[in-house]
Amino acid sequence: MRQGWTEAHSNLDQDLQELQSVEAHITSLEDQLRIARARQAEVYQRILTAQALQAPIRRIPNELLTLIFEEHSVDQRKRNSSLIRVCKLWHELVM
Repeated sequence: MRQGWTEAHSNLDQDLQELQSVEAHITSLEDQLRIARARQAEVYQRILTAQALQAPIRRIPNELLTLIFEEHSVDQRKRNSSLIRVCKLWHELVM
């Protein structure tokens, strides 16, 4: 009977050590995943910025944009409140 207890105790110690090792590995993987997700978000943001900078509307001269904004002046206050939210450039042009 004593031999069975000793063997079970030895297996328990080994299992506890293995559990600690697996938990440490999981923690390491979670850290790596957090880093990878942060990098993914940065790359995604760079892609969005590059796409926005290549948009055709960016090629329209500011003077022409201003004329377009002025032509659409049914309700200037409502127009301005919408346009200033589009981007910094439009905000500056409207104000």
